[in-house]
Amino acid sequence: MRQPGWGALLGEMIIRRGCLTQLNPELWQPSIPGARATDDDLRAAEVGLGRPLDAQHRELLLEGDGWQDGFGWGDLLRADQIGTGETWTRTLEFLDNLYAAPGDDLPHRSGLCPVLVGDEDVVAIDLDGPLTEGGHPVYRFDPAGVVDQWPNMRQYWLAQLTTLNRLIEREVSRTVRARTATREARPGSAAWAASREALLCRD
Repeated sequence: MRQPGWGALLGEMIIRRGCLTQLNPELWQPSIPGARATDDDLRAAEVGLGRPLDAQHRELLLEGDGWQDGFGWGDLLRADQIGTGETWTRTLEFLDNLYAAPGDDLPHRSGLCPVLVGDEDVVAIDLDGPLTEGGHPVYRFDPAGVVDQWPNMRQYWLAQLTTLNRLIEREVSRTVRARTATREARPGSAAWAASREALLCRD
């Protein structure tokens, strides 16, 4: 069975992200990915990085170049943020601090290419790691070390889709509970009558 392309995967993420915004706009601010990167953008990124990009990551950037707060946390880097700029420098400092006292579970530092930067974590592709379906391993780091890992960028993306599905379910449940509570609190409802009776008894 043919796997969906990155255009379809990006579209699925846009739909889910939009659902979260509709369900709880105060918590999930509107956010969409950047316009498609060009081949020139990617060549410049590879010059800054000093090596070729991961093939799956490259395909993603050609469909959407970066995404601020894309999953509701962290920013997917644009091509022009790879290998250069303030965000890149700050991300490398995060990894340098982490690797100052390396643990046994850390991949080789030299192969890491950050792709998402959050307030307290970084997601990076290990360009020196083994290929799985044409993509390299993906790691999520926090200040303590490796938090999670996936065999490639596609599997990482699918995992984030699953996470957003769960968040949507949570927001739907919250909305249903809130509406139910509102209906029950209306004058004339059983809950309202019980509350009124309790107040009268108290008096």
